[in-house]
Amino acid sequence: MSNNTVYLPNNLSEALKILNTGKEKILLLAGCTSILINPTENASYIELDGLNLDYIKSDKNNLSVGAMTTIGQLSVWPQAAKYWNGLIRECTITIASTPNRNMITAGGNIVGLRPWSALAGVLLLLDGKIITAKGKNYPAKKFFSKLPKTILGKDIVTEIRIPLDNKDLIGGWKKFSLTETDYPILSMGVLYKLKNKNTIENIKIVATGLTVLPQRFIKTEKLLKNKQLTDNTIKLLIKSLQNEAVIGADIRVAAEYKREILGAIFLELMNKK
Repeated sequence: MSNNTVYLPNNLSEALKILNTGKEKILLLAGCTSILINPTENASYIELDGLNLDYIKSDKNNLSVGAMTTIGQLSVWPQAAKYWNGLIRECTITIASTPNRNMITAGGNIVGLRPWSALAGVLLLLDGKIITAKGKNYPAKKFFSKLPKTILGKDIVTEIRIPLDNKDLIGGWKKFSLTETDYPILSMGVLYKLKNKNTIENIKIVATGLTVLPQRFIKTEKLLKNKQLTDNTIKLLIKSLQNEAVIGADIRVAAEYKREILGAIFLELMNKK
């Protein structure tokens, strides 16, 4: 990086101005893990540290997480083990190893999508929103409809916002990998509400690691709505899940292997209730 310029803006307005008027290729510095993995030649950088984007706040309506908050900080947030049946904590502790979680930022995890970008899946489950420096407010469904960097253009994610009106729903997250700290073969999350002991009123199902983008299983969700969780129903749902899954190339395992794991993890998550 000896030939690269690192800009140190005093505020977000200044950071946006540098990003939008600079003639050179400019990248954002968050936790720096992506740059360590894929260093870029002849690029300049904007350092986001020091712009007051490191916070976790909640009120009666929303959970707000600053983009520079680390995954490690989010994993130990007291309510992470409480809301949505511990969904946020279950998710965040699957992301990389402890030292890396203390570097990876919430914003970096959702913008530079990689197999371990599990936070993107949680935002899909929880109807989260992504707030930017230009005042944009993207629903997670739109933000992850294509590569987030394409959506953003020359803008900066500043905050993740999650509504708390459904914080008592049952949630669960599971990672499957070859070793505990290896990149996941896939990760999966569910969020649902029970009408009674064995009947699902509504459910959301998401997987990450099948392709670059997180995937939500809309067709399978509709099949399960207002149905009792009998053995036959579960078998039907697993089959639907496997058929609906879009799976990209992975040199480690075959697509059919991922389909089988997908069904097994779904069964485990539903038994969590």
